[in-house]
Amino acid sequence: MKEIMKVAPEVRLLKMLGEDLIRDEKTALIELVKNSYDADAKKIQVFFVDFEEEFKINEKSQIIIVDNGIGMDKSIIKTSWLSPGTAHKKVKKKRGETTSLGRIYQGEKGIGRYSMLKLGRTVELLTKTSKDTLWNRAKMDLSKYDEDFIGSDQGYSTSLAELDIEYSDDYELRDFYEKQLLEDQGTLLRISNLSGRWSPKKVREVYEDLRKLEPIIPILNGWSKGDILESYEDNFKIHFYIDEVESDHREVYNAELTVFLDLVKEKCLLEIRQGFFDDKLRRFNFLVDGEQKTISIDDSDFKKVPAYKKYFIDEREDFDNETLECGPFSFEFYIFNFNNKDKSIKDFLVNRDEKKLVESQRIYLYRDNIRVYPYGEKNNDWLSIDALRGVIRNNEFLSNGQVMGIISITSKENPLLQDKTNREGLIDTGEVTKEFFALLQTFLNYLKRKIYTNHLSSIKDAYQAEERKQKKAEEKVRLEKERIEKLKKDAEIEALKLEQAEEMEQRKKAEIEAEKRVKEIERKEKELKNREDNIVKAEQRTIEEMRSELGRRVVYQDEGNPFFRRSSVLKGDSEDKDIILNNHVLLEQLRLLDFDKFYLMYSMAFRVFIEDVVKNYIASRKLKLSGGLGDNVRTMIEDMLALIRKESVLDDLERAEITKLLGGNESFKNELGVIKSEFHDGHAQQILATILNTNAHNPKKMIKEDALNIANNKILPLMVISQKIIEVTKGKAVKESMIK
Repeated sequence: MKEIMKVAPEVRLLKMLGEDLIRDEKTALIELVKNSYDADAKKIQVFFVDFEEEFKINEKSQIIIVDNGIGMDKSIIKTSWLSPGTAHKKVKKKRGETTSLGRIYQGEKGIGRYSMLKLGRTVELLTKTSKDTLWNRAKMDLSKYDEDFIGSDQGYSTSLAELDIEYSDDYELRDFYEKQLLEDQGTLLRISNLSGRWSPKKVREVYEDLRKLEPIIPILNGWSKGDILESYEDNFKIHFYIDEVESDHREVYNAELTVFLDLVKEKCLLEIRQGFFDDKLRRFNFLVDGEQKTISIDDSDFKKVPAYKKYFIDEREDFDNETLECGPFSFEFYIFNFNNKDKSIKDFLVNRDEKKLVESQRIYLYRDNIRVYPYGEKNNDWLSIDALRGVIRNNEFLSNGQVMGIISITSKENPLLQDKTNREGLIDTGEVTKEFFALLQTFLNYLKRKIYTNHLSSIKDAYQAEERKQKKAEEKVRLEKERIEKLKKDAEIEALKLEQAEEMEQRKKAEIEAEKRVKEIERKEKELKNREDNIVKAEQRTIEEMRSELGRRVVYQDEGNPFFRRSSVLKGDSEDKDIILNNHVLLEQLRLLDFDKFYLMYSMAFRVFIEDVVKNYIASRKLKLSGGLGDNVRTMIEDMLALIRKESVLDDLERAEITKLLGGNESFKNELGVIKSEFHDGHAQQILATILNTNAHNPKKMIKEDALNIANNKILPLMVISQKIIEVTKGKAVKESMIK
């Protein structure tokens, strides 16, 4: 007897499609989020509810996924969501249809949603389209089945056709998680009776993988340092929550990605951008740091790389005459420097934390702008780069860690590159996948051997050229300094000769004049010899006064020279001032010169005078010389101010004797404070010290009033005070506080 039989799948089929086929919980959650992507969701929320510490599962634990996509009505739930293997997305994809947001459908096999059974045995669905009034609710409970989904011993039917699904079309939102569906459409998936194992590390990895679901090329192309990452995420946001509180996964990931994007802009050693492999013309087109490059796979340079020989010669002997099957693809690569020994590329060197961040990015494969897993995971060397570095040569390839890359294919242009049902990459049947991988391996081999090596050479050449230029400039500066120093020494010798000649001239004139005056006096003395005793005595006093006057004029002849005489700072009698003047040979010689004629000598002498005062004082007081003139003047004045304090080595009479030189204690401190600020004003420009230093090396005429102020109100007071202090403190110990 003939009859028609029908296939009667059992409930175990759902286990095979979900729990057995999907590798792990991470892959399962990614598959469910991809369904939200297909539904044009812009925001996806994943809640880990009632988990214990370290994400340990208990009987109350739930995973809830909420999206604001287009939702499902009763018909879609019945004909698609509850029907394994439906092809409605596949059909739309073949017809070239996209979602309302222009997204290409990812679901093709009609089984991705059953990855939810990898997470738990009970699934509750709440969903609504914009046309529905109330929410649709469906619940699938498989918790009554044992781990092998066999339930006949307990009286449960094992037929898939007899699996009861609770359904209602008038559900009203109740708890906190359901009320996240604030819009008039969307989907909530509540998974309970959880299985598997979760941990903080696994949750973090799931979030990071979901954030890499779409390529970051659009962000890279528009990124500038200081940009805010959230401004690039308008169309697809993913949030993780622990119960009702959002976790820090998004914040941490955004911070790390921001640093990485800045690294690409600042320290990426080599950028390969806008790359495209044209399978018809059999060539790679790409930009190297903005410069257009092209290499044909039939080019002799390309064929010379070992990776080409390994596959295209050893395994496909007649490759030159064969048509490529994998189709065209686009690519971008970003290469970083981990070599801390090469000085020429030190500007591109990443530090330890930056290196760790770069190594977290790998070479990813995207189909229709959605990542193909598990390619790009840290331990997934899908292009066998590490293996090839061992088999061929280590220096033929860049390491996986220092390269971030994005390879893009499409369903339309690469129909033979198909995903495995278990989401474990591309199907390996035939030669098409091998061919695709071999093209990438060969290009990466060529990239390291030619492009990267040449790029490094150009950087090194530029660095060495700059180094030579720098050394040449330094040598030029050194020679110029030597020339200037020689000119200074020559000028000093000439100035000294001139000074000595003028001094001899002045002395000779003074001696002649003195001789004349002496003869005149002797003549007058003879004439007055016979006068009365009282007249004689008066005459003798007059002669003595004239001799005293003559002595001063013979030495100085400078009564009309106001320099180092008329000080508005020094107070009281001029005895101390005169002692200084009468015992300072260089100052004595300077005052014989007219300022308007010999202003250069005055400019250079000022620097010598103040430096002599400072050095003599610091040596006498056993202080420590500092750096420049301004610093040493500051040290001297601060010591002077310290000496007039009561706790110093001086007694009250000695302090009074010193302070009276400037009109008393307060005036002494104020006047020295003014002088100190003009020589050394904290971290500001050392105005007076700079002027004196500059004029000593490159003399120029000063305004006479400015020169008089410097001589009489700055240098002369310091001369007088320092000499007085040296006399008073001679033989007395210097306190430690003053030396400091």
